[in-house]
Amino acid sequence: MKTPKIDQPEQTQTFVFGPQGVVQPTLQLTWRFINTADSWRVSLAPNFMAIETTDYSSRRDFLERLEHLLIAFDKSFNPQIIERFGLRYIDRLIGQDLQEISSLVKPEMAGLMAAEFIENIHQTINESLFVIPSGEKIIARWGLIPGGVTFDPDAIEPVAESSWILDIDMSLSKNREFSIEELMSEGRCFAERIYTFFRWTVKDDFLRRFGGEL
Repeated sequence: MKTPKIDQPEQTQTFVFGPQGVVQPTLQLTWRFINTADSWRVSLAPNFMAIETTDYSSRRDFLERLEHLLIAFDKSFNPQIIERFGLRYIDRLIGQDLQEISSLVKPEMAGLMAAEFIENIHQTINESLFVIPSGEKIIARWGLIPGGVTFDPDAIEPVAESSWILDIDMSLSKNREFSIEELMSEGRCFAERIYTFFRWTVKDDFLRRFGGEL
């Protein structure tokens, strides 16, 4: 991180459901490192590490920060094995942008949101799973959620008004040796594939409106 950080411990409970009902919950302590602008967050727990931002500027900037984090993690803990690595992008349309979604997003993704009765739609969520021959998976979720609602409280913060969400998550679950070089290579590949999906989803007017490159 390039700005001062605040460390904030957070205790979470995990419940396991079995044939006899709920098994004894387990407690896990997760440390949250947040910058002073509250726009970047690093989470560190016994079984995972994550970096998140609400101030995404470029793929290059994000991957550079990820690499710095992996280097620091390697020096501090010397991990030997990694089980899963993933990259996730979440976009949200609200307000006037939501009302004009048919001009911003392709019909295949806008779906019912492009219909004349859009004002009567309260919620509509779609999910698709793509499996790549090399083992990676892409889970794409998109659709309208009402104000105050989220389908993933850990990643998508509820807002007061209705919003259209595009959530693209690419990952590889495979036990392998921890290698910063290989993980960064995967990160670049994942970012490119996710952007390809995103670019297929949106129209040129979307990029013009939000300052993207045509």
